[in-house]
Amino acid sequence: MELLGRMPAKEKEDEVYEGQYLKKAIQYVEDNYSYDIKIQDMADWMGIDRTYLYRIFIRETGMAPKAYLTEYRLKHAMRMLCSSQYSITETAYSCGFCDTVSFHNHFRKKTGMTPRSYRRKNRIRETISVNSEESY
Repeated sequence: MELLGRMPAKEKEDEVYEGQYLKKAIQYVEDNYSYDIKIQDMADWMGIDRTYLYRIFIRETGMAPKAYLTEYRLKHAMRMLCSSQYSITETAYSCGFCDTVSFHNHFRKKTGMTPRSYRRKNRIRETISVNSEESY
């Protein structure tokens, strides 16, 4: 009977640990996304099993750690394409993609357009926005 009374406390404790692991994992992605990191590297750094890390990510974010990493890289690349003069190749490498083909494929899958088209479209928006602000 006493064992059953402790189950909720144990589950709460597990949730706290899982939340801490998730925060550490997200911080690891933010600090290392530009490198060729593997999910195993993240799990090793945190001192937990890769499968356990995978389950935490799925439960808490609805996506696998690799998908989260790719999504983070793409969001950063989108910002870079709009606000920097780096080439598409430089953007791809600085965001952790190992080659431009992989970058193009992931980018097109997420946005429905190539990185070059995305850059042009968003720079046109920026120009229109700046011009309309100057006319006031």
